[in-house]
Amino acid sequence: MLDTVVVFPSGSTSGDMQCINVTILDDDVIEGTETFTLQASTVEATSLIAIDPSLSETTVSIADSEMVNFRIVSPSRVSEDIGRVEVCVEQMNGELGEEIQVNVRTTPTGTNASVSDYESTQFQLAFPAGVRGPRSKCGAITVTDDLLVEGDESVALMAGFLQSSSRISLVSNTASIIVTDNDYVIYGWENPEYKVVEDSESLAVHLCLVPESGTLTFPVEISVTSIPISATEGEDYERVSESVLMEAGFKPGACSPLTLSVIKDGVLESDETVQLSATDTSSRAIPSSNNGATTLITITDDDSACRQELEAARSSDCGQSASSSANSAGVGGGVVGGFVAGVLITIVLAVIILFLIGWKCIPRVKEPKVEEDFATGLRNQTFEEYSNM
Repeated sequence: MLDTVVVFPSGSTSGDMQCINVTILDDDVIEGTETFTLQASTVEATSLIAIDPSLSETTVSIADSEMVNFRIVSPSRVSEDIGRVEVCVEQMNGELGEEIQVNVRTTPTGTNASVSDYESTQFQLAFPAGVRGPRSKCGAITVTDDLLVEGDESVALMAGFLQSSSRISLVSNTASIIVTDNDYVIYGWENPEYKVVEDSESLAVHLCLVPESGTLTFPVEISVTSIPISATEGEDYERVSESVLMEAGFKPGACSPLTLSVIKDGVLESDETVQLSATDTSSRAIPSSNNGATTLITITDDDSACRQELEAARSSDCGQSASSSANSAGVGGGVVGGFVAGVLITIVLAVIILFLIGWKCIPRVKEPKVEEDFATGLRNQTFEEYSNM
């Protein structure tokens, strides 16, 4: 309250003025125009001094100069599996003289985002009068955890006042939330093991998306290489070093083919194995815990038929030798010369048969080099030279 005395010194004339100072307090409350009244009266009652009743009082108006600022606040990045994301509006300063409501909504302008990635949302936040900032009011939006393997997406937000006022301002009325995808391509071989006969020349294998995998929205390449176990690269199979393309739109169960070329070497040998290993460098694909990264391929030798043919011939010739010997002995009536001649003829026939079969089979058997040279020498000899060995 102002209560002061103004003194007009002796000799003052018409038009002279005396001034007083009124202190205006600068608060930080958002409010309307305020007024107060000043009244003047004489200190001593006298007929010599009078105040014009129409000028004895004046009204002073105080225009509010406060500006309360608001801004929208949200996390800049979240994972797709977060579910609900808290979005707030902050009253940054000042005190409201009346309640202010702020509307917050999602907008369809988010980069690579659609209604399938988040729930369209709108909510209002009320800021009651009489409370100083800073303070915040919050709501939430819902992000959809889908099963799509995709890039980062963003959700756009916008805030606005539900009433107009020159004393409030949204210094930041938009925000963007980047949603990081949490889905992966999970791949695995169609079978943990494959078998192929050597003379098949090739084997088709398949790399697939397992049931736990997400659906692809962009292509992914998986690198596949061959790793020798007991098989020899270049002799038993052709080296594999290529990429398998998983195309956009691939769903769990979809497969991409790959061919392993098998070499028919003509060597008598046991089963051999080679491994195929799959890796990804994009960080968006991971192997399944079950037969995901590798598959084992067994190459079965088909040159064993030659060995069976050789063994069968040997057994047959031995039986024929015994029979021929007995017959020769009977015809000779026990004559030693006839018996010896029969035995010699049988032996010669057996050697010829075994030699013809062996000629085909011996080069296919993996033996030391010296025996291969010996077998080669046999093929270059005449029958007479072979018989005299």
